[in-house]
Amino acid sequence: MQTLLKILGFVTIFIGIIAGIYVISDALSLYASLKGAPNPYMEQVYLIKIVAGGAIILSSIVSGMLYLSFGIVIELLDSLNHRIIMFLDALEKSKKPKEDDDFSY
Repeated sequence: MQTLLKILGFVTIFIGIIAGIYVISDALSLYASLKGAPNPYMEQVYLIKIVAGGAIILSSIVSGMLYLSFGIVIELLDSLNHRIIMFLDALEKSKKPKEDDDFSY
């Protein structure tokens, strides 16, 4: 499960960065035509696309980091659980008195 979350985190970050760069590059290609003909509507579209591209990049990085941190926390809890079980098993073995076997040498 933790490996799946880590992979999902990296994929989310990668896809978000690619999508954000695409939106920003689309807005920058619009900028050349915007300079030629001043239009308030086109300025708003340009600004919204730039902000949307930045928001896509930031939100994908945040969600990808959350997936990564959940994967790391699950891995740490699994390791902690394994160590506690090993400690309790060792404690049980040390408390249990050794039984004498008639057939042991």
